[in-house]
Amino acid sequence: MRTRLLPVLAAILFFAVVTAHAQHPKVAKIGVILQGGPWYAVVEGLRDGLKELGFVEGTNFVLEIRDTKGDLKAVENAAKELEQAKISLIYTAATSVSLATQKATQKVEIVFVAGTNPVTVKLVDSIRAPGGRLTGVHLRATDLIGKRLELLREIIPDLRRIITFYNPNNRSAMEGAKEAREAAQILGLELIEARAKKLPTMLYELIAVEQGGLVSYSSDFKDAGYLSAKYVQQILTGRSPSQLPVEGIDKQKMVINLKTAKQIGLNIPERILLRADKVIE
Repeated sequence: MRTRLLPVLAAILFFAVVTAHAQHPKVAKIGVILQGGPWYAVVEGLRDGLKELGFVEGTNFVLEIRDTKGDLKAVENAAKELEQAKISLIYTAATSVSLATQKATQKVEIVFVAGTNPVTVKLVDSIRAPGGRLTGVHLRATDLIGKRLELLREIIPDLRRIITFYNPNNRSAMEGAKEAREAAQILGLELIEARAKKLPTMLYELIAVEQGGLVSYSSDFKDAGYLSAKYVQQILTGRSPSQLPVEGIDKQKMVINLKTAKQIGLNIPERILLRADKVIE
C-alpha cells in the first residue's frame, strides 16, 4: 500500500510546488547605476517603458538604484556588489558608467544608455551584432557636439571663445573634447579646455548664467530610457544581449531655458526657437 501511495504523494507535492510558483512569479531584480543629476530621467523613461510592456514594479520587477554622483570608483564598487548579489541584469546610464560597470563585472548582462558611440569606446563589437553581454541605446550626445556649437554661434553671433570642462580620465569625455576641438576649429572659435576630475553642480549653473543660457537634454534621456525598456524585457525573457542590435536616437530635442537668458538680456533668434521642441518661459 505504501509503495502505491508514493507516486501519488509525489504528484501532489509536485503540483503544489508548481502552483506556488504560478501564484508567486519571480520578481526580477534590476540593478541601476547612474551618476545622478539629469540621468534620473533615464530611469523615469525605463519605468514608463516597462509599464507599457506590462511589467508592474514591485510585482514583476524591482530597481536597485545606485547613485554614484560621478565617482567612477563608486560605479565599480556598486557593479561588483550587484553582480555578487546575483541580480537579473544591470542597467547603466552614461557612457563612463557603462564602461566602469563593464570593467568591474564578469558575467552579468548589461543594458546601457550611452552618449558616445558604443563601438568607438568598445562597449560592443558592432551596432548590429554587439557580440557580448552588453547592448542598449546610443543617445548620440557626443556625435552632435558640433551641431550644438553651431547653434550657440547662431544665438551669440559675436562669440569668439568657448570653454569646455571634462575629466581626462573619462573616455567618453575625451571623445567629446575631441569632437569639440574639431568643431571649434571649423567654426573659427577658440576652445579653452579645462581638465577637472570633478566639478560641483553650482559651477555648471554659474557657467550657464554667465554664458547666457542653459541647454538641457533631459527629454532625450527619458526617451532613451523608454526605448531601452524593450532590451530589459527581452533579456529577462531569455534573449542574449549579443542578439539585440544597439538602437540609436537620431533626433535631439532641445530645451532652452529662456528665464536664464532674459535675466542677462540675451535675445534668442526666432529661427532658433522654432527648432526647439519645448520652450520654458
